[in-house]
Amino acid sequence: MPRWIRVVAVLLFAGCQSIAGFAADDEFKLCARCHGADGNSTKSNSPSISGLDPAYAEEVMKEYRDGARPCGLSSMKCKMAAKWSDEEIVAAAAHFSAMPRKAPDQAFDAGLAAAGKKLHEAHCQACHGQAPTEGKPHGGLLNGQWRDYLDYALNQYQEGAWSQPDEMEKALAGLSADDRAALLDYYASGQ
Repeated sequence: MPRWIRVVAVLLFAGCQSIAGFAADDEFKLCARCHGADGNSTKSNSPSISGLDPAYAEEVMKEYRDGARPCGLSSMKCKMAAKWSDEEIVAAAAHFSAMPRKAPDQAFDAGLAAAGKKLHEAHCQACHGQAPTEGKPHGGLLNGQWRDYLDYALNQYQEGAWSQPDEMEKALAGLSADDRAALLDYYASGQ
């Protein structure tokens, strides 16, 4: 093969790689509109996605892409996710999962937060702790999440709009309104 054809082939390949990387960066920029450039949302109705377990983030993004999870407050995420391949979802999940969670500045009641911490430790920590518990699926980091978003998400689970493990369904069914308020204040505290 003539040298000039090899050079053109290498340049074309490099160009394609650059275009693929540019497309992923653009998608991350689109994610940042709602979730923050570092994955820490500044909007109370949009979740922070930094520090999530990558496997959990991948699962949720695939549910949006495949139509298994309704988009609710934002149709944009489903429009974006519908275009993503499995590889792009893995890359986005890894990108935002590697970023540290920063709790937003939001009001909470310290007394309720203390009660919520006990509820979290007793019923939620195994799946929603700082790190996955061996043998349990990681359901996403809730500490330092926006209260408004978590309230919305709990409604989605309790109304059956979002699928959930049996364990979570039982835990939510046992929550009183006061328990729910305490959990939300605990997660809002960022402790």
